[in-house]
Amino acid sequence: MTPERFSEILGKFDAVRIAVAGDFFLDRLFYIERDWDEPSVETGLTAYQVARRKCLPGAAGTITNNLAALGIKEIYALALTGDDGEAFDLLKGLRETGVDTSYVVGHGDIFTPTYTKTFFDYQGRKEETHRIDIKNRRPTPKEAERRVIANLLEAERRVDAIICLEQLKDKDCGMFTDAVIETLAGISSRGAARVLVDSRFNIARFRNVIKKCNDAEILSAAGIDADKAGDAARFALVGDALMKLGAGSPFPFFASCGERGFRVLHNGRVEDVPAYSPPGPYDICGAGDSAMAGLACALSSGAEPAEAALFGNLVASITIQQIGVTGTATREDAARRFADEVQYRLS
Repeated sequence: MTPERFSEILGKFDAVRIAVAGDFFLDRLFYIERDWDEPSVETGLTAYQVARRKCLPGAAGTITNNLAALGIKEIYALALTGDDGEAFDLLKGLRETGVDTSYVVGHGDIFTPTYTKTFFDYQGRKEETHRIDIKNRRPTPKEAERRVIANLLEAERRVDAIICLEQLKDKDCGMFTDAVIETLAGISSRGAARVLVDSRFNIARFRNVIKKCNDAEILSAAGIDADKAGDAARFALVGDALMKLGAGSPFPFFASCGERGFRVLHNGRVEDVPAYSPPGPYDICGAGDSAMAGLACALSSGAEPAEAALFGNLVASITIQQIGVTGTATREDAARRFADEVQYRLS
């Protein structure tokens, strides 16, 4: 990609409007000072003392965080929450990053999905300990499903793209019920808004949409056992999986392959888009979500699939250098990284 073409695509981000639908989690972080340990009067067990805490939007919230950092025009959240304190903290965090939460569906019979992460701080040494997860284990109430569908149809008229992130394995216990998936296929087919889907466990359930997942997820979805395959063989098998799952579809399919970059299926052929390789160390937490943000912004700005994959690689290469946090990348960060890469390849 030429610097002129890069600037052309990046310069259109100002006009992009995106809705993010799916599994928004509250990331609740407790930092425990071990020097303050107290015995519980009731049980005699250690009562850990919280020195500070953070509450941040996670999972699909990582995508909205990156969209906000990239400075797009409008961001909408389509989420399912409970009627609880976790919902208050999640919505507060989303609004603080400029996300419109008017399409969030709250329901008293469900939990707000939450990852509670605890960190021990003992004599200056930090250690992450057991995580406590709150997830819904019962099917999504039909009333909530109807409201989600109505909100998707309303958002279709207001946005350039709808990014869907499914983190939950139990397909009927989150947003993406069969009826919601059918609604997304209809929206995508009408073409008013692009629909991009990243599903950790159920990517094969979605049809007539732009898909993105990592190499392990696509191999699993295609029923290909690559556990004993070497790196080169595994990379080749990803191409086989793309053809098996995406052949005949007019919509591109993106498979992220770590440090190798993206393999992209479009118009019946697989194209490879190499990753950027910044100096380490790396923290890959949230890399796939930040790549999805870059992909969606570029596609909504007129990029071809391979060009969009370049933007996805670029954003992820910036966020993985942010250690201990789920990183974000600004447009200025992206422009600097692209310029550095062009200079490196010319030298």
